[in-house]
Amino acid sequence: MYSKTRIEALSDAIFAIVMTLLVLELKVPEGIAHGQLWAALHSQGESWIAFVITFYIAARYWMLQHNVIALTGNFPRQAMVLTFVFLGLVTILPFSTSLLGHYGSTPLAFALYCGNQTAIGAALIAKLEYLRRRDHLPKSTEMQRVRYVLYSLTGVMAITGCAATFVPLRYVFVFPFVALLISRRFLPKSSTA
Repeated sequence: MYSKTRIEALSDAIFAIVMTLLVLELKVPEGIAHGQLWAALHSQGESWIAFVITFYIAARYWMLQHNVIALTGNFPRQAMVLTFVFLGLVTILPFSTSLLGHYGSTPLAFALYCGNQTAIGAALIAKLEYLRRRDHLPKSTEMQRVRYVLYSLTGVMAITGCAATFVPLRYVFVFPFVALLISRRFLPKSSTA
């Protein structure tokens, strides 16, 4: 068995670094004429959108990871392997976010970004289900709530990535937020609320 506090510390460190690296894609405009700052910043619009979306989703995955750890009784070796897979996929976020920011108008960049986000969620789902089936997680309303949010977020990212091949990208960008807002209506009530 592994120490939950050390797992949380490692997770916090990786998320802190990854979420900080996201901002490096946002460049300060240089050599612009007087009065052209807004136009220069506007030209980086896709990078800003990619940053905001990624920061939000990464924060959600960080919270879900902490919820899973907090609910877990013992942390077996197999759960550690799944934790490292999850954190390894998280470290790819700056790259996939950069792809989205620079090439967001291409379906492939969008699909790769959504694929990264979906893989992160799938790894966390695998860990949650492993722990649940091995009775390391309590059968509680809070565990059901975490499970629901995790499946919803991962499903939305998978559907969004697939939709990028069929729907114009200008509409696909807002799909994750609309779908998550709608899914909150069906969210099981938290026992701590």
